[in-house]
Amino acid sequence: MPSTYSNLKIQLMATGENNTSWGDVTNVNLGTALEEAIVGSADVTFSSGNVTLTLTNTNASQTARNLRLRCTGTTGGSTRNLVVPSIEKPYIIQNDCADSILVKTAAGTGITVPAGASTWVYSDGVNVVSALSYAPFIGALDFASVNAVVGTLVATNLTSTNIAATNVTSTNVNATTAILTNLTSTNATTTNLTATTVLDAGTIGAAAPGFRGLPQNARTGAYTLALSDAGKQVSNTTGGWVIPANASVAFPVDTAIVLFNNSGSSQTISITSDTLRQAGTANTGTRTLAQYGLATCVKVASTTWVISGAGLS
Repeated sequence: MPSTYSNLKIQLMATGENNTSWGDVTNVNLGTALEEAIVGSADVTFSSGNVTLTLTNTNASQTARNLRLRCTGTTGGSTRNLVVPSIEKPYIIQNDCADSILVKTAAGTGITVPAGASTWVYSDGVNVVSALSYAPFIGALDFASVNAVVGTLVATNLTSTNIAATNVTSTNVNATTAILTNLTSTNATTTNLTATTVLDAGTIGAAAPGFRGLPQNARTGAYTLALSDAGKQVSNTTGGWVIPANASVAFPVDTAIVLFNNSGSSQTISITSDTLRQAGTANTGTRTLAQYGLATCVKVASTTWVISGAGLS
């Protein structure tokens, strides 16, 4: 009766077989087959295509039996498949290729290993799954190593609400759309902070970095200024403007707002219970802005605004 073979292709000798050489077979089983499965490492070379590993009925050295598989060679700019035998077996996959490698069985969906990454996977006989879902302790996260695997860390649609950051230093942070609401930072240093669109939502401090221009808030009727108008140009075609009381809308001191009368008629600028002073005069209270006039309002104290401009009376 001839030998049979296990899933790992360890030779299982039949009774009476290899009468004078069973020791040699046992040595190969122990020194080659089992050693490869427990501690062995083998290279798997890609050449712009997928690679399928198989096991045959021999206890001689076989790549698919090894514990660690190091992927090398050329992937050709695409994710390539590494198809392993459909048996129960763990693997350490080291991807030294330029592209990701999908480790799978012939019928399974598999696990993708990024370029430059190393990870544990497990073939359950049907599919290749992740062998890691929990690490009991990580002493320090090495961002340099993470960056080497995933490339430059880019934040897209970063939304932060009520985030407090202490002693945070960030260099070359990119956000496609950053929405910052009540963002509080202590000793936060940012270098080369790039945002395609930064949206204002909530109170922006008067001393905070502001707009490079005067974004326009175009109105077509009576309008009461809002916190979001700080640092902007509020144009109006009719109905005038109202500066709300500090008690109802607490603009930060030093807030500046430009008012543009985008019409051929005069419009009024009124204030509720606080004080509006016309710069260079003793005039206080409601002001009139002539046709196509332009005026700048600056909050100089908690309940005092000063206004100046062309066409103002």
